[in-house]
Amino acid sequence: LGVGINYTNNDNDVDTSDILTRRLNFRIRPSIEYSMGKSTFRAAINAVVSNANKTNYKLLIFPELYFDYTIIKDELNVFASLTGDVKEYTYKEMFEINPFIKESSFLQNEITAWKASGGLRGKIGPKSNFALEIGIKKMNNYLMFVNNKDSLNRFTPISNTGNITFIKSNVDYSVLKKLRLGLGVSFSDYNFDALGLPTLVLNLYGQYKLGNKVMAKLNATTMGNREQYNFNTDKKVNLNSYTDLSVGLEYFYKRFSVFVQANNLLGASYERYYNYDSYGINFLGGLTARF
Repeated sequence: LGVGINYTNNDNDVDTSDILTRRLNFRIRPSIEYSMGKSTFRAAINAVVSNANKTNYKLLIFPELYFDYTIIKDELNVFASLTGDVKEYTYKEMFEINPFIKESSFLQNEITAWKASGGLRGKIGPKSNFALEIGIKKMNNYLMFVNNKDSLNRFTPISNTGNITFIKSNVDYSVLKKLRLGLGVSFSDYNFDALGLPTLVLNLYGQYKLGNKVMAKLNATTMGNREQYNFNTDKKVNLNSYTDLSVGLEYFYKRFSVFVQANNLLGASYERYYNYDSYGINFLGGLTARF
């Protein structure tokens, strides 16, 4: 049995007819799990009480089903699932996705009405893991960002509703705790105007420990073409695909670490966000404290 509560407060003087400035979401999730031989079955009810609009609280019920079958013990499993949930975005989360959002943006619940998927997960030899998932999900109030009409260098969060068909795969390779390499691939097909959202994302990452206190890191991200909307011309525009390569070093000492990172080593010129040209080769450094 799982129980959770989430409260979000919006104090930026935004007033709309259908979106609440203060949101309280309460969820309860009773579940049952049964295993027999190579099979595992889990069923749950995800019940969420949410004040997603200004008139009343709404009870949303999402059935959850999960099935897992072991084809080869400790090597290969096949799985299938049906889920649904409510996502309560905060300003901090939206800012991490797009740091150029306008301060007077409103908050809204994103709802996965249902998500049906299946796939494989397992090992490729003793040092590698992999996962493959294929599915489709029905989204309500799916979060996107468009340039603000009054200031094209700021963004406003908007939402849309529709289906997303997706394929996700990743491979992870590690040697002891010294070296880790990984590759992730995701493809998404939208049956609605997915402004600013890519259909294809590739991510290559690596970490290597130099002794006990230094970590070397590598990351390469390729993002496919995206569409945005130009309010000056009332037309859609295409943002080209790009690849961003970065490397870095981090030094650890007790609860502190110092890092330096070089970004966009290919010197690519691209727009991750519409009307925001990327920096060329750039460097970033800082200090991290953990308590």
